[in-house]
Amino acid sequence: SLAVSPAGVEVNLQLQPASRAVARITSAEQLSMQQLLDVYAANTGMPQDVLDLARGALQELGSRTSEVPNHSHLVLQQVTVEGFGPFRNPVTYPLADRGVVAVTGRNEDDAAAVSNGAGKTSLLTALLWAFKAPDGRGLVSADYVNEDSKKASVTVSGTINGEPFEVVRSVSRSGRSSKSGLTLAVAGQDLTAQEQRLTEQTLQAQFSTSLLPKTLVFTQEDLLALLQSGDAAFKDLLSSVVDTDTWQQAKEAAGKTISALQGRQRSSADRAEQFQADLAVTQQRLQELQGQQEAWEQGRRQQQSEAQQREQAAHTEVLTAADSIAALQQQLAAAATQAAAQQQ
Repeated sequence: SLAVSPAGVEVNLQLQPASRAVARITSAEQLSMQQLLDVYAANTGMPQDVLDLARGALQELGSRTSEVPNHSHLVLQQVTVEGFGPFRNPVTYPLADRGVVAVTGRNEDDAAAVSNGAGKTSLLTALLWAFKAPDGRGLVSADYVNEDSKKASVTVSGTINGEPFEVVRSVSRSGRSSKSGLTLAVAGQDLTAQEQRLTEQTLQAQFSTSLLPKTLVFTQEDLLALLQSGDAAFKDLLSSVVDTDTWQQAKEAAGKTISALQGRQRSSADRAEQFQADLAVTQQRLQELQGQQEAWEQGRRQQQSEAQQREQAAHTEVLTAADSIAALQQQLAAAATQAAAQQQ
């Protein structure tokens, strides 16, 4: 777009974002941890035994891993600021269908300041301030009132889970005192409570306002801190948006299970090794016994052969003796016959 102002020509160049890669897991916020595990396993080809181990680790953590976490779909349409920070007059900034927006500025009141004081941080802070979310600036509400105004107000509109909403926060300053206001309407219903703290509780319940500083708005300092953060700081930031503690507990549980299985495997290996050693000793003893049995059998056969030979020799002697006796008897008979003949 091209605009002409007293200060000159201002060009606003809006580029269409490049096409993004298709997410491997869509609508992950609508899945329980167990369902998310199954989808991830299917997409990555996780082996069945590994999947069973991971499922067991999640089941050990209880029912919370099978429950779909609470989530909301927040779409911002626009933000209007008036009397807020450097914005004395009403300014509406469109947010619908903008994707990721980088806010830059130029201080036309002080050229030496470049973009300092142009209202970049104030515009971003206005979103968080309207939702009563921490903005990291540590200022009280009255500090946001423009120096030429008596009242500051921020109006944020959009949809929450498909229903239109509008949040209006304001603060009026009179001398040293101030008075704040907060209204909330969702789906045409006024949810503003009589006490502001109750309205704040409704905001937190419906919009998870404590997460907005880590998901909605990032200042230059936030981005630099994120880029320079180490693993611990990044995991801490991620854990505020995703339940990484439960996944970490599941990882530790799986690690204990793996350690126990490895211990049993080592024990089984030790027992198998002992069994092999005992088997070797038994086989050696069996060979010794078989050798002794063979030697005994050989000795038995030799003794049996010798006995048979002795028996044969004795039988031969008996036969020889019988023959001798028979011959002797014949001689005796002949002698007796001869003697009888002589006596006659």
